[in-house]
Amino acid sequence: MRISQLAAESGVSVPSIKFYLREGLLHDGVRTSATQAEYDGEHVRRLRLIRALLGPGGLTVAGAQSLLGTMEHPPEYTHDLLGAAHASAPAGKANRDDLDAVHAEAASWGWDVSGCDPLVLSALGDALESLRDADFIVP
Repeated sequence: MRISQLAAESGVSVPSIKFYLREGLLHDGVRTSATQAEYDGEHVRRLRLIRALLGPGGLTVAGAQSLLGTMEHPPEYTHDLLGAAHASAPAGKANRDDLDAVHAEAASWGWDVSGCDPLVLSALGDALESLRDADFIVP
């Protein structure tokens, strides 16, 4: 699909897509000519993730670049990836009332978070919610 189709499919404007390309948040499409490229479903998926990180995730462009780089070259352990997500999150964002839901979800993943600070659990809940919003985790 062309960039205009990518914009229509993803709900992201063409200028925003071009900005994400320039900033390295979105990888280039396959060049079909000097001024045109083809994009695919992976670009749509990546745009959803970018929007989740910059929108509900509250990350800056630099924070999103860092987190996406970590996701592209993941650490050996999943909890290290979640740690990178937490480190990228803006300070003070975490303020959830549903920590029981975060405990339950963590338990479903086999994680023992019983001794975690409530602010850390809240940030974990926000990170998991952003990953769900971006279709990386299926509810």
